[in-house]
Amino acid sequence: MANRNLLLSALAATLVSGLSAQTLLIPAAANTGDLPSSTGWPFDLTTPTRTLYIYDSSHFTSAGVTSPILISAVRIRANGNTTATWAGDTIPNVTLDLSTAPTDYSVINGTFDTNHGADRAQVYNAPMVVPPGSSTTGAAGPFAYNMTFSTPFLYDPSSGDLTVDIISGGAPSTANTPTVDASSTTGQALARRVYGLSYAGSPTGTVWSGESAHAIEFTYTIPSGYATAARYGTACGGDAPASFYELFTTTANPFDLSGNAGFTMQWLGGTYRVTPGASPIVPPTGVNRLTFSDDQTQQVPLPFAFPSAAGNNSAVWLCSNGWMAFSATTLTTLTESVSSLLNDPFPRLAFLWDDLAPNNGGTIDAEPDVSGTFHITFTAIPEYSIGGANDVQISLQSNGTIEVKYGTCSTLDCLVGYGRGSGARDPGGLDFSTLAPFTTGTERPNLELGVVDRPVLGTTANTIVRNIAPATALAGAINYGIELAPPLDLTFLGAPGCFANASAFFSQGFSVAAPTATVGIPLPNLPSLAGIVLDQQALVADPSVNRLGVATTNGVKWTLDVN
Repeated sequence: MANRNLLLSALAATLVSGLSAQTLLIPAAANTGDLPSSTGWPFDLTTPTRTLYIYDSSHFTSAGVTSPILISAVRIRANGNTTATWAGDTIPNVTLDLSTAPTDYSVINGTFDTNHGADRAQVYNAPMVVPPGSSTTGAAGPFAYNMTFSTPFLYDPSSGDLTVDIISGGAPSTANTPTVDASSTTGQALARRVYGLSYAGSPTGTVWSGESAHAIEFTYTIPSGYATAARYGTACGGDAPASFYELFTTTANPFDLSGNAGFTMQWLGGTYRVTPGASPIVPPTGVNRLTFSDDQTQQVPLPFAFPSAAGNNSAVWLCSNGWMAFSATTLTTLTESVSSLLNDPFPRLAFLWDDLAPNNGGTIDAEPDVSGTFHITFTAIPEYSIGGANDVQISLQSNGTIEVKYGTCSTLDCLVGYGRGSGARDPGGLDFSTLAPFTTGTERPNLELGVVDRPVLGTTANTIVRNIAPATALAGAINYGIELAPPLDLTFLGAPGCFANASAFFSQGFSVAAPTATVGIPLPNLPSLAGIVLDQQALVADPSVNRLGVATTNGVKWTLDVN
């Protein structure tokens, strides 16, 4: 095994020269903004610490990184959930060890070294200069912690998860260094950690109870001599995202809906028709006044069955921080977060998501009017530690229609919108002050061609077709040929947004009876075929998709090789 490690290190040092560097930021949610959590481990602590993470390999493979890569640098992002500045510092004695984890991230061990594989390598051992910087509430922070390797690390995602083991000498003052952007959201972080005040060499640490991941960026190159499989191009077959939002920030985009007529969400039985404007605020009578402590979520019964993406609701779950969930939750999240809106496991309406403090003033009422419409009204609610007063009303009708109405509001930063949750797609922010009518989608994703195996000669290489709709799909096929550059736009045939990404030298059919289908091709064991490129694209006949009745996937480019 020692000889293998020497061989890998030599290969890494030889191949890194002249290759084009790429970057991958994980978790994927970090690419759309600040993650929902933060941590001081391992850099923003005055005490020397050791923090070991195991990151699931799917962070790489889901981004199309399915072949061996040479990792040459790591950057870790500062938290952006709060407005902060730091003076900068030099952290002494920072080391970073990488390896292929011997076990899945979900069964991480409290003994640090047990989580390392045989290819463990120390890729960084030096002081770390942390530059001065700042972060703004709601925006992603800068990359504050940077480590460039003298020798790159060869990592193959198909061989297992990735162990990232950091020992930090500790900062002289935490005012000089920022907290780290992180996620502890199940299904988003897809990583776990062991941590301890163990710079001196303690062999064990504490296993964090749930998932935990830094916002961490890897710089890498793809070495030659390996079979590779990479996705490219555009897919179709899905519909519009189900979510929408506007993130207001104190300086860059201050809240401008004070006194605005608000907006209306008409339930269409799976989607919403969103239009500007709503009926006037109905003054509450006080017959059902709710008492909230700071950062509290309460179940509020409804007088009718209210249809939503979570089914027919007999209640909603109202948070004092200006949001409402349509499924049971005990979360009381106070910091407005697009990532949480899209990824927490329930549909949620953010009507004025901010760190509000109804325990410090104002009233919250929940009552029906004479027409049967149910109103939840925040009146003169201040922000925590800031004060002010905010008036907003949410009106629910038995047909599923929601109206959001704004009175006078003093807040400058908050999140407004609707999130389907559970990993919903990010539609990008909109401007409610110039809102035009639109209809949300059902979260039906595009048809996708994913990578299962690298096309190693002498093996059966598989790809997988995802997001098939068995109820409407009629047939499926994969075309094999060469990449079409540029791809052929199929709009003229009645398939807007669909493209032919690859030609068809030959085709292979597959079943559409399930949402996924795995398709494999035996590759001959002929070294003379090394370097041959074969492109592929899947198509599904589905009359519900468009006038042509065809959905197309992205392309996958195979480069055959012996390893």
